[in-house]
Amino acid sequence: MSGFKQSEWGPYHFFVDEDIKNAPRISADYYFRFRRLDGPSPEISGIVYLDATETAALESYLTTLGYHYVTTDEYGDRWEKEDWPIPEFYLWQDKERRMIFLTKYTL
Repeated sequence: MSGFKQSEWGPYHFFVDEDIKNAPRISADYYFRFRRLDGPSPEISGIVYLDATETAALESYLTTLGYHYVTTDEYGDRWEKEDWPIPEFYLWQDKERRMIFLTKYTL
């Protein structure tokens, strides 16, 4: 695991994006990830669900935020708002390892 739990107050409250904080908890076992890159690269905030196989609740959540599915690429299913490519979400599933990743990219 390369991330942090919600119980780790500082990283969770200072670094996790609000949309990721409010994402449905589709598994009892999950952790958060955050990365800020230099220059024009995006800020990345995400939640990783362990022992999870169903993405429907996350897809519904993204829809309620005003996002829609755009395409699937090597990073997973990309979700964007109409005419606004950033911020964007990626929803990726590793079925073999029973893991689901929800990641938000912002500038």
